[in-house]
Amino acid sequence: MAKLFRMPSISADTEEVVLLEWSVTPGTKVEVGGTIAIVETDKANVDLTVDQTSIFWRSLVEPGASLVVGTPIAILLGEDEQVTDENALLASLGISGNI
Repeated sequence: MAKLFRMPSISADTEEVVLLEWSVTPGTKVEVGGTIAIVETDKANVDLTVDQTSIFWRSLVEPGASLVVGTPIAILLGEDEQVTDENALLASLGISGNI
């Protein structure tokens, strides 16, 4: 099932990070624990990983963007999921219009 990947909490004192780069391209299968992006905190660069095998369908933010914890940053699909109606998928995730 498709889901929004939200900027996770990195540490108790980190509320905002900068997206440095996406580690995968759309359509890439990412295994559990696989890195999809790298973010920069005020102390270190941190890999963002997935907690279940997923297909990276689309990013919602560009590298260089400042992100607050909880911000939707990507759309992930289940590993066998296919998208036949992009608008219906976006609407089901609460995203209006094309991204």
